[in-house]
Amino acid sequence: MKPELDTELRAFRDDAFRQGIGIYGRIRDEDGKMLAALVPSESHPKIGLYDKWPPLVRLSDEEAQLLMDSLWKCGVRPSERGHADVTSIQRHLEDMRTIAFFKLGIHEARAKR
Repeated sequence: MKPELDTELRAFRDDAFRQGIGIYGRIRDEDGKMLAALVPSESHPKIGLYDKWPPLVRLSDEEAQLLMDSLWKCGVRPSERGHADVTSIQRHLEDMRTIAFFKLGIHEARAKR
């Protein structure tokens, strides 16, 4: 039976001036070992596992935003690992407002909103 292979895609800023995003891909086996880098067909025909390889595609910030927006419309959301969701941020801001109003002696401001 053939081992299960996983394709992994990641996005990274490509240059020192933070303009443009590279989408890199690799294939891993069931144990997580990297088997191959995904590269554009016109680029380097043979790349070693430890060589730096070119991105599968390069995106401008605008193109990356368009991709992110379309993924969002498909129901894809950032994972919880290291990312605060909008609801958490809203609750945190509401807590900060409550503390600020209390410290400033403004007790009716919350009821008027």
